[in-house]
Amino acid sequence: MLAIGELRGRHPEWKWKKRLHDGDPSTLAVLLEDGIAVAGVIIAGISIALAKYTGQYFWDAIGSIIIGLSLGIMAIILIVKNRTYLIGKQIPEDLQERIIEKLEADPAIEKVLDFKSNTLDIGIYRIKCEIEFNASALLGEIMRNGSIEEKYEEVKDDYEEFKKFCVDYADRIPRLVGRKIDEIEQELKRENPGVKYIDIEIN
Repeated sequence: MLAIGELRGRHPEWKWKKRLHDGDPSTLAVLLEDGIAVAGVIIAGISIALAKYTGQYFWDAIGSIIIGLSLGIMAIILIVKNRTYLIGKQIPEDLQERIIEKLEADPAIEKVLDFKSNTLDIGIYRIKCEIEFNASALLGEIMRNGSIEEKYEEVKDDYEEFKKFCVDYADRIPRLVGRKIDEIEQELKRENPGVKYIDIEIN
């Protein structure tokens, strides 16, 4: 009962099918073990009663076989359930779609080229994605901070000053890209609290 209450209390909005599929593996293990234990007591009681009532003691053997098979099935279920966490389970598909849509909706991002994710713990995720930036949007960001045309007019007749102008704006781009990535990561974490670790790489 405690395991059932834990599963229900952790995600009250989930249906039982989703709780059993995505719930905490340790809680599910307790639920299965307790369930099998209760079922085993009932099966053992029935098999002993049948053996006593009919005088045919093979009922006792059948009960033992059923209990043994139940334990074996439970072990297989737990192996399959925990294997996904050991080899890396992806984040829920709907969450992945929301994050990709959010990234591609940003004017500074042309498209998401690659997206990988894994589940670190119940409700704790890590994502890694490769994106292609929109050069026009980045240039627009730079121009909003000061007119390139005006600066260019000042230096266009002096080659050395023009080189300094180019170096200055070339230096701004990595800083702008880094700042933009930080903003995107913070916004994704704020909208999706379960996403604790984000690694965004530029193509």
